[in-house]
Amino acid sequence: MSVFVARSLGVEESGYFFLSLTLITVLSMLCLQGYNNILVRFIASYKAEVQPGKITTIYNITLVKVFGASIFCSAIVYFSSGWISSVVFGMPGLTTVLAVMSLSILPLAICQHASFCFQGTKSVASAMMFRNGVVPIVFILLALSLSYLVDLDFSGIFLLSSLFGSVLAVLIFTRQNNVNLTETHFSDSVLEDIRPIQLDMFLVIVLGLVIQWSSQLIVGVFLSPEDIAYFSTAQRTAMLTSFILVAVNSIVAPKFASAYASGNKDRLRFLSIYSSRMLFIVATPVLFFIIFFAEFIMSFFGAGFTEGANILRVLALGQFINVATGSVGYLLQMTGLEKDVRNNMVISGIILLTLSPLLTVQYGVIGGALATAIAVSTQNILCVYKVYLKLGFNTLAIWKKL
Repeated sequence: MSVFVARSLGVEESGYFFLSLTLITVLSMLCLQGYNNILVRFIASYKAEVQPGKITTIYNITLVKVFGASIFCSAIVYFSSGWISSVVFGMPGLTTVLAVMSLSILPLAICQHASFCFQGTKSVASAMMFRNGVVPIVFILLALSLSYLVDLDFSGIFLLSSLFGSVLAVLIFTRQNNVNLTETHFSDSVLEDIRPIQLDMFLVIVLGLVIQWSSQLIVGVFLSPEDIAYFSTAQRTAMLTSFILVAVNSIVAPKFASAYASGNKDRLRFLSIYSSRMLFIVATPVLFFIIFFAEFIMSFFGAGFTEGANILRVLALGQFINVATGSVGYLLQMTGLEKDVRNNMVISGIILLTLSPLLTVQYGVIGGALATAIAVSTQNILCVYKVYLKLGFNTLAIWKKL
Protein backbone atom coordinates (compact mmCIF):
# COMPACT_ATOMS: atom_id res chain seq x y z
CA MET A 1 0.00 0.00 0.00
CA SER A 2 2.86 2.38 0.79
CA VAL A 3 4.30 2.01 -2.71
CA PHE A 4 0.88 2.50 -4.29
CA VAL A 5 0.14 5.66 -2.28
CA ALA A 6 3.59 7.17 -2.78
CA ARG A 7 3.57 6.65 -6.53
CA SER A 8 0.00 7.92 -6.86
CA LEU A 9 0.25 11.05 -4.69
CA GLY A 10 3.85 12.17 -4.92
CA VAL A 11 6.15 13.19 -2.09
CA GLU A 12 4.23 16.04 -0.40
CA GLU A 13 0.69 14.63 -0.57
CA SER A 14 1.83 11.17 0.47
CA GLY A 15 3.53 12.83 3.45
CA TYR A 16 0.11 14.10 4.63
CA PHE A 17 -1.44 10.66 4.11
CA PHE A 18 1.34 8.77 5.94
CA LEU A 19 1.39 11.20 8.86
CA SER A 20 -2.38 10.82 9.29
CA LEU A 21 -2.07 7.05 8.96
CA THR A 22 0.62 6.93 11.64
CA LEU A 23 -1.48 9.02 14.03
CA ILE A 24 -4.66 6.95 13.65
CA THR A 25 -2.69 3.69 13.81
CA VAL A 26 -1.17 4.74 17.13
CA LEU A 27 -4.56 5.83 18.50
CA SER A 28 -6.33 2.65 17.36
CA MET A 29 -3.72 0.56 19.18
CA LEU A 30 -4.09 2.71 22.30
CA CYS A 31 -7.84 2.09 22.17
CA LEU A 32 -7.12 -1.61 22.75
CA GLN A 33 -6.13 -0.52 26.29
CA GLY A 34 -3.51 -3.22 26.72
CA TYR A 35 -5.82 -6.10 25.83
CA ASN A 36 -3.57 -7.10 22.89
CA ASN A 37 -1.45 -9.74 24.57
CA ILE A 38 -4.00 -10.37 27.32
CA LEU A 39 -6.25 -11.75 24.58
CA VAL A 40 -3.45 -13.91 23.17
CA ARG A 41 -2.41 -15.25 26.55
CA PHE A 42 -5.82 -16.04 28.03
CA ILE A 43 -7.65 -17.17 24.91
CA ALA A 44 -4.80 -19.65 24.35
CA SER A 45 -5.20 -20.89 27.93
CA TYR A 46 -9.01 -21.06 27.76
CA LYS A 47 -8.86 -22.93 24.47
CA ALA A 48 -6.38 -25.45 25.89
CA GLU A 49 -8.67 -25.92 28.91
CA VAL A 50 -11.72 -26.23 26.60
CA GLN A 51 -13.63 -23.33 28.15
CA PRO A 52 -15.55 -21.68 25.27
CA GLY A 53 -17.69 -19.67 27.70
CA LYS A 54 -14.61 -17.84 28.94
CA ILE A 55 -13.54 -17.10 25.35
CA THR A 56 -16.95 -15.51 24.73
CA THR A 57 -16.64 -13.50 27.94
CA ILE A 58 -13.19 -12.08 27.26
CA TYR A 59 -14.04 -11.34 23.62
CA ASN A 60 -17.28 -9.48 24.39
CA ILE A 61 -15.96 -7.54 27.38
CA THR A 62 -12.87 -6.30 25.58
CA LEU A 63 -14.73 -5.55 22.33
CA VAL A 64 -17.21 -3.29 24.15
CA LYS A 65 -14.39 -1.40 25.88
CA VAL A 66 -12.43 -1.02 22.65
CA PHE A 67 -15.57 0.24 20.88
CA GLY A 68 -16.20 2.95 23.48
CA ALA A 69 -12.58 4.15 23.60
CA SER A 70 -12.36 4.25 19.80
CA ILE A 71 -15.50 6.36 19.40
CA PHE A 72 -14.14 8.81 21.98
CA CYS A 73 -10.71 9.11 20.30
CA SER A 74 -12.22 9.41 16.84
CA ALA A 75 -14.49 12.27 17.91
CA ILE A 76 -11.62 14.18 19.54
CA VAL A 77 -9.34 13.90 16.50
CA TYR A 78 -12.15 14.70 14.04
CA PHE A 79 -13.20 17.91 15.78
CA SER A 80 -9.66 19.04 16.54
CA SER A 81 -8.12 18.08 13.18
CA GLY A 82 -7.70 21.73 12.17
CA TRP A 83 -5.87 22.60 15.39
CA ILE A 84 -3.67 19.48 15.23
CA SER A 85 -2.75 20.18 11.61
CA SER A 86 -2.04 23.90 11.96
CA VAL A 87 -0.71 24.26 15.50
CA VAL A 88 0.97 20.93 16.27
CA PHE A 89 2.38 20.09 12.84
CA GLY A 90 2.21 23.48 11.11
CA MET A 91 0.60 21.88 8.05
CA PRO A 92 -2.86 23.33 7.24
CA GLY A 93 -3.07 21.05 4.21
CA LEU A 94 -3.23 18.06 6.55
CA THR A 95 -6.65 19.02 8.00
CA THR A 96 -9.06 17.32 5.59
CA VAL A 97 -7.01 14.13 5.30
CA LEU A 98 -6.70 13.80 9.08
CA ALA A 99 -10.41 14.53 9.68
CA VAL A 100 -11.56 11.80 7.29
CA MET A 101 -8.99 9.25 8.42
CA SER A 102 -9.86 9.83 12.08
CA LEU A 103 -13.12 7.99 11.35
CA SER A 104 -11.00 4.87 10.69
CA ILE A 105 -9.82 4.62 14.31
CA LEU A 106 -12.77 2.43 15.35
CA PRO A 107 -12.65 -0.08 12.46
CA LEU A 108 -8.87 -0.32 12.69
CA ALA A 109 -9.09 -1.04 16.43
CA ILE A 110 -11.68 -3.76 15.78
CA CYS A 111 -9.42 -5.35 13.15
CA GLN A 112 -6.49 -5.35 15.59
CA HIS A 113 -8.70 -6.72 18.38
CA ALA A 114 -9.76 -9.60 16.15
CA SER A 115 -6.19 -10.33 15.05
CA PHE A 116 -5.05 -10.88 18.65
CA CYS A 117 -8.09 -13.06 19.32
CA PHE A 118 -7.24 -15.17 16.27
CA GLN A 119 -3.65 -15.39 17.49
CA GLY A 120 -4.86 -16.77 20.81
CA THR A 121 -6.78 -19.52 19.01
CA LYS A 122 -3.63 -20.31 16.97
CA SER A 123 -5.34 -19.22 13.73
CA VAL A 124 -2.13 -17.71 12.43
CA ALA A 125 -3.30 -16.99 8.87
CA SER A 126 -6.37 -15.11 10.09
CA ALA A 127 -4.33 -13.19 12.68
CA MET A 128 -1.85 -12.04 10.04
CA MET A 129 -4.60 -11.25 7.57
CA PHE A 130 -6.48 -8.87 9.85
CA ARG A 131 -3.36 -7.32 11.36
CA ASN A 132 -1.57 -6.42 8.14
CA GLY A 133 -3.37 -7.75 5.08
CA VAL A 134 -7.07 -7.11 4.61
CA VAL A 135 -7.19 -3.31 4.84
CA PRO A 136 -4.21 -2.61 2.50
CA ILE A 137 -5.43 -5.14 -0.07
CA VAL A 138 -9.00 -3.82 -0.08
CA PHE A 139 -7.63 -0.26 -0.19
CA ILE A 140 -5.68 -0.93 -3.39
CA LEU A 141 -8.58 -2.77 -5.02
CA LEU A 142 -11.04 0.02 -4.17
CA ALA A 143 -8.62 2.74 -5.27
CA LEU A 144 -8.14 1.06 -8.63
CA SER A 145 -11.85 0.43 -9.22
CA LEU A 146 -13.56 3.47 -7.67
CA SER A 147 -11.24 5.98 -9.30
CA TYR A 148 -13.11 5.39 -12.55
CA LEU A 149 -16.55 5.84 -10.96
CA VAL A 150 -16.44 8.50 -8.24
CA ASP A 151 -14.12 11.25 -7.05
CA LEU A 152 -12.86 9.73 -3.80
CA ASP A 153 -9.57 10.73 -2.20
CA PHE A 154 -7.33 8.14 -0.58
CA SER A 155 -8.43 9.01 2.95
CA GLY A 156 -12.05 8.15 2.07
CA ILE A 157 -11.00 4.94 0.38
CA PHE A 158 -8.99 3.97 3.46
CA LEU A 159 -12.06 4.53 5.63
CA LEU A 160 -14.16 2.22 3.45
CA SER A 161 -11.40 -0.41 3.47
CA SER A 162 -11.10 -0.39 7.25
CA LEU A 163 -14.89 -0.61 7.69
CA PHE A 164 -14.99 -3.66 5.43
CA GLY A 165 -12.10 -5.28 7.32
CA SER A 166 -13.68 -4.72 10.73
CA VAL A 167 -17.04 -6.21 9.78
CA LEU A 168 -15.35 -9.21 8.19
CA ALA A 169 -13.13 -9.73 11.25
CA VAL A 170 -16.05 -9.83 13.68
CA LEU A 171 -18.11 -12.15 11.47
CA ILE A 172 -15.32 -14.67 10.93
CA PHE A 173 -14.10 -14.82 14.54
CA THR A 174 -17.56 -15.12 16.11
CA ARG A 175 -18.64 -17.83 13.69
CA GLN A 176 -15.43 -19.86 13.92
CA ASN A 177 -15.42 -19.80 17.71
CA ASN A 178 -19.18 -19.87 18.42
CA VAL A 179 -19.05 -16.50 20.17
CA ASN A 180 -22.46 -15.03 20.96
CA LEU A 181 -22.22 -11.24 20.74
CA THR A 182 -25.46 -10.83 22.71
CA GLU A 183 -24.16 -12.80 25.71
CA THR A 184 -24.44 -10.65 28.83
CA HIS A 185 -23.69 -13.21 31.56
CA PHE A 186 -19.94 -12.88 32.03
CA SER A 187 -17.64 -15.15 34.00
CA ASP A 188 -16.23 -13.38 37.06
CA SER A 189 -13.10 -15.52 36.89
CA VAL A 190 -12.18 -13.95 33.54
CA LEU A 191 -12.32 -10.48 35.04
CA GLU A 192 -10.17 -11.73 37.93
CA ASP A 193 -7.64 -13.05 35.41
CA ILE A 194 -7.21 -9.85 33.41
CA ARG A 195 -7.61 -7.05 35.97
CA PRO A 196 -4.28 -7.51 37.83
CA ILE A 197 -2.17 -7.29 34.66
CA GLN A 198 -4.13 -4.88 32.44
CA LEU A 199 -2.29 -1.73 33.54
CA ASP A 200 1.13 -3.26 32.96
CA MET A 201 0.04 -4.61 29.58
CA PHE A 202 -1.37 -1.20 28.63
CA LEU A 203 1.88 0.52 29.57
CA VAL A 204 3.77 -2.02 27.44
CA ILE A 205 1.58 -1.15 24.45
CA VAL A 206 1.90 2.61 25.03
CA LEU A 207 5.66 2.42 25.31
CA GLY A 208 5.89 0.12 22.29
CA LEU A 209 3.98 2.65 20.21
CA VAL A 210 6.21 5.45 21.48
CA ILE A 211 9.31 3.53 20.44
CA GLN A 212 7.92 2.51 17.08
CA TRP A 213 6.16 5.66 15.88
CA SER A 214 7.12 8.76 17.87
CA SER A 215 10.14 9.62 15.71
CA GLN A 216 7.86 9.91 12.70
CA LEU A 217 5.58 12.31 14.60
CA ILE A 218 8.61 14.30 15.81
CA VAL A 219 9.83 14.53 12.21
CA GLY A 220 6.36 15.88 11.38
CA VAL A 221 6.74 18.60 14.03
CA PHE A 222 10.24 19.78 13.05
CA LEU A 223 10.61 18.96 9.35
CA SER A 224 8.69 19.13 6.05
CA PRO A 225 5.98 16.87 4.53
CA GLU A 226 8.63 15.60 2.12
CA ASP A 227 10.82 14.47 5.03
CA ILE A 228 7.80 12.73 6.57
CA ALA A 229 7.27 10.87 3.31
CA TYR A 230 10.92 9.77 3.17
CA PHE A 231 10.90 8.63 6.79
CA SER A 232 7.52 6.90 6.62
CA THR A 233 8.22 4.93 3.44
CA ALA A 234 11.67 3.95 4.71
CA GLN A 235 10.30 2.88 8.10
CA ARG A 236 7.48 0.84 6.63
CA THR A 237 9.93 -0.82 4.23
CA ALA A 238 12.44 -1.54 7.00
CA MET A 239 9.65 -3.10 9.05
CA LEU A 240 9.32 -5.75 6.34
CA THR A 241 12.50 -7.14 7.93
CA SER A 242 10.47 -7.77 11.06
CA PHE A 243 7.51 -9.23 9.18
CA ILE A 244 8.94 -12.69 9.78
CA LEU A 245 9.08 -11.83 13.50
CA VAL A 246 5.38 -10.92 13.45
CA ALA A 247 4.63 -14.23 11.73
CA VAL A 248 6.72 -16.24 14.18
CA ASN A 249 5.20 -14.38 17.15
CA SER A 250 1.75 -15.29 15.89
CA ILE A 251 2.73 -18.95 16.04
CA VAL A 252 4.87 -19.16 19.18
CA ALA A 253 3.13 -16.68 21.53
CA PRO A 254 0.15 -18.96 22.29
CA LYS A 255 2.57 -21.89 22.52
CA PHE A 256 4.62 -19.97 25.08
CA ALA A 257 1.44 -19.41 27.09
CA SER A 258 0.43 -23.09 26.89
CA ALA A 259 3.92 -24.34 27.83
CA TYR A 260 4.13 -21.95 30.76
CA ALA A 261 0.63 -22.84 31.98
CA SER A 262 1.57 -26.54 31.97
CA GLY A 263 4.94 -25.91 33.67
CA ASN A 264 6.96 -27.32 30.76
CA LYS A 265 10.15 -25.22 30.98
CA ASP A 266 12.09 -27.44 28.55
CA ARG A 267 9.44 -26.84 25.91
CA LEU A 268 9.60 -23.12 26.62
CA ARG A 269 13.36 -23.06 26.16
CA PHE A 270 13.20 -25.12 22.96
CA LEU A 271 10.54 -22.90 21.38
CA SER A 272 12.45 -19.72 22.28
CA ILE A 273 15.88 -20.69 21.00
CA TYR A 274 14.61 -22.56 17.93
CA SER A 275 12.50 -19.59 16.84
CA SER A 276 15.45 -17.21 17.42
CA ARG A 277 17.64 -19.40 15.23
CA MET A 278 15.11 -19.39 12.39
CA LEU A 279 14.63 -15.63 12.67
CA PHE A 280 18.37 -14.96 12.47
CA ILE A 281 18.77 -17.20 9.42
CA VAL A 282 15.93 -15.50 7.55
CA ALA A 283 16.67 -11.90 8.60
CA THR A 284 20.40 -11.85 7.78
CA PRO A 285 20.14 -12.03 3.95
CA VAL A 286 17.24 -9.55 4.02
CA LEU A 287 19.40 -7.05 5.91
CA PHE A 288 22.29 -7.37 3.44
CA PHE A 289 19.92 -6.96 0.50
CA ILE A 290 18.52 -3.74 1.98
CA ILE A 291 21.98 -2.38 2.83
CA PHE A 292 23.35 -2.90 -0.69
CA PHE A 293 20.23 -2.08 -2.70
CA ALA A 294 18.57 0.66 -0.63
CA GLU A 295 18.41 3.16 -3.52
CA PHE A 296 16.83 0.58 -5.79
CA ILE A 297 14.24 -0.35 -3.16
CA MET A 298 13.28 3.26 -2.46
CA SER A 299 12.96 4.00 -6.19
CA PHE A 300 9.81 1.85 -6.20
CA PHE A 301 8.06 4.68 -4.34
CA GLY A 302 8.98 7.17 -7.06
CA ALA A 303 12.06 8.96 -8.36
CA GLY A 304 12.21 11.47 -5.50
CA PHE A 305 12.17 8.80 -2.80
CA THR A 306 15.73 7.62 -3.41
CA GLU A 307 16.69 10.45 -1.03
CA GLY A 308 15.51 8.14 1.76
CA ALA A 309 18.02 5.34 1.05
CA ASN A 310 20.27 6.03 4.03
CA ILE A 311 17.22 6.37 6.29
CA LEU A 312 16.19 2.89 5.16
CA ARG A 313 19.65 1.47 5.91
CA VAL A 314 19.66 2.84 9.47
CA LEU A 315 16.12 1.68 10.25
CA ALA A 316 16.74 -1.74 8.71
CA LEU A 317 19.73 -2.29 11.00
CA GLY A 318 17.56 -1.49 14.03
CA GLN A 319 14.85 -3.86 12.82
CA PHE A 320 17.44 -6.59 12.22
CA ILE A 321 18.52 -6.44 15.88
CA ASN A 322 14.84 -6.52 16.81
CA VAL A 323 14.35 -9.71 14.80
CA ALA A 324 17.67 -11.41 15.62
CA THR A 325 17.06 -11.22 19.39
CA GLY A 326 13.94 -13.36 18.94
CA SER A 327 10.44 -13.27 20.41
CA VAL A 328 11.72 -12.15 23.81
CA GLY A 329 9.01 -9.56 24.47
CA TYR A 330 6.23 -12.05 23.88
CA LEU A 331 8.10 -14.69 25.86
CA LEU A 332 8.23 -12.47 28.95
CA GLN A 333 4.59 -11.40 28.62
CA MET A 334 3.29 -14.94 28.10
CA THR A 335 5.15 -16.13 31.23
CA GLY A 336 3.79 -13.53 33.64
CA LEU A 337 6.82 -11.22 33.43
CA GLU A 338 5.05 -8.28 31.83
CA LYS A 339 6.45 -5.91 34.48
CA ASP A 340 9.97 -6.62 33.21
CA VAL A 341 8.88 -5.81 29.66
CA ARG A 342 7.31 -2.60 30.92
CA ASN A 343 10.48 -1.55 32.74
CA ASN A 344 12.66 -2.30 29.71
CA MET A 345 10.38 -0.26 27.48
CA VAL A 346 10.38 2.67 29.91
CA ILE A 347 14.17 2.82 29.54
CA SER A 348 13.98 2.54 25.74
CA GLY A 349 11.17 5.10 25.56
CA ILE A 350 13.16 7.62 27.59
CA ILE A 351 16.15 7.08 25.30
CA LEU A 352 14.00 7.67 22.22
CA LEU A 353 12.15 10.72 23.51
CA THR A 354 15.49 12.25 24.52
CA LEU A 355 17.46 11.42 21.39
CA SER A 356 14.80 11.86 18.71
CA PRO A 357 14.17 15.63 19.06
CA LEU A 358 17.88 16.32 19.60
CA LEU A 359 19.10 14.26 16.66
CA THR A 360 16.23 15.34 14.37
CA VAL A 361 16.98 19.04 14.95
CA GLN A 362 20.73 18.48 14.61
CA TYR A 363 20.90 16.00 11.72
CA GLY A 364 17.48 16.10 10.12
CA VAL A 365 15.47 13.03 9.20
CA ILE A 366 18.49 10.70 9.43
CA GLY A 367 18.79 11.69 13.10
CA GLY A 368 15.22 10.58 13.76
CA ALA A 369 15.99 7.25 12.09
CA LEU A 370 19.10 6.78 14.22
CA ALA A 371 17.17 7.49 17.44
CA THR A 372 14.53 4.92 16.47
CA ALA A 373 17.13 2.25 15.67
CA ILE A 374 18.92 2.78 19.00
CA ALA A 375 15.70 2.60 21.02
CA VAL A 376 14.39 -0.53 19.25
CA SER A 377 17.73 -2.29 19.74
CA THR A 378 17.97 -1.32 23.40
CA GLN A 379 14.46 -2.58 24.14
CA ASN A 380 15.13 -6.06 22.80
CA ILE A 381 18.64 -6.45 24.19
CA LEU A 382 17.27 -5.64 27.65
CA CYS A 383 14.54 -8.26 27.15
CA VAL A 384 17.17 -10.86 26.22
CA TYR A 385 18.94 -10.12 29.50
CA LYS A 386 15.68 -10.43 31.49
CA VAL A 387 14.90 -13.79 29.88
CA TYR A 388 18.34 -15.05 30.91
CA LEU A 389 17.94 -13.66 34.42
CA LYS A 390 14.36 -14.84 35.08
CA LEU A 391 13.94 -17.93 32.88
CA GLY A 392 17.52 -19.21 32.90
CA PHE A 393 18.43 -19.42 29.21
CA ASN A 394 19.95 -17.20 26.52
CA THR A 395 17.82 -16.79 23.38
CA LEU A 396 20.90 -15.58 21.47
CA ALA A 397 22.67 -18.93 21.98
CA ILE A 398 21.34 -20.14 18.64
CA TRP A 399 24.44 -22.25 17.94
CA LYS A 400 23.83 -24.57 20.87
CA LYS A 401 22.27 -28.00 20.43
CA LEU A 402 18.63 -28.06 21.53
